[in-house]
Amino acid sequence: MPQAEEHIEHFLRVKLVKSMPVVGMFVGDKTISSLKSLFMAELEELFPAIMKNYMGRLEDDFDIEKIVAGRLAALPPELVEKAFLETTRKERQMARCMGALMGFIIGIIQLLIMHLAAG
Repeated sequence: MPQAEEHIEHFLRVKLVKSMPVVGMFVGDKTISSLKSLFMAELEELFPAIMKNYMGRLEDDFDIEKIVAGRLAALPPELVEKAFLETTRKERQMARCMGALMGFIIGIIQLLIMHLAAG
């Protein structure tokens, strides 16, 4: 609000007088002070409604899921695949090792079962 008050002050003292010189001759400090107080009271009443309306529209326009999905869809599939493979390299290597270990253990168990069944 202090920034708005400065702007109104500048408007009443400089811009209004510049654009309407005749008004500037009749407007004194007391009138400027009264007008500024009136404008500030109106702004204090109007500002919350404006911000609420603005935030509502911003939330409607700023759908992050839609933005991210759009940007991901615009990426070339090769780039996404490369990034995915680089990111999951350790996990894929661990899954391969676990698969090999489980296969080895299952093979040993099958070998023991066959050996016990034959004997």
